[in-house]
Amino acid sequence: MRLGRIGRGAGAAKTFPHNDLGSLKRLIEEDLASQEAKSIFRTIFVGVESVYSMEGDAAPIVALLDIIGTFDTGRIKLIVDEAHAMFVFGKGLTMPPYITEEQASKVFARVVTFGKAPGVTGAAVVVPRYAKDYLVAHARPFIFTTAPTEFSVVAVDNALDLLEDGRAHAVSLSSDYSKAY
Repeated sequence: MRLGRIGRGAGAAKTFPHNDLGSLKRLIEEDLASQEAKSIFRTIFVGVESVYSMEGDAAPIVALLDIIGTFDTGRIKLIVDEAHAMFVFGKGLTMPPYITEEQASKVFARVVTFGKAPGVTGAAVVVPRYAKDYLVAHARPFIFTTAPTEFSVVAVDNALDLLEDGRAHAVSLSSDYSKAY
């Protein structure tokens, strides 16, 4: 967020103490009140890691979703970095069996990495279609400079297969993945 185009003042990035949900709720209340007073209505993004690498603890995903849900504005979005949970905790802590399907559908974005537990390279941002279209349109230099190799796609696919049913499935680069590009 610090490297992005987030401004200073009302639209600036704000932090809250580690897993302090009371502080987060107050920040959201203050921001919504400020927006209301100025008749400015913008999206609030709440970003957390599902598993914190330094502390080794987890974000309270369900409680975060509950707090966001109490405001019922549709403008508060939860973004979760699953880098340290993906493959260690199945598909991550933002997916069943750690939360329900309904709760999982309320997580706006998941950032997953393939360079840690699966031992490949790369990462992905899992977002709704409209957010993907926005990223493709506005982050084109980033997207085109980080495209995965076919080998990486196959390796990640096999890692996901292993996660799903405990075995990797045979693939052919030319027939299965050439259409993806």
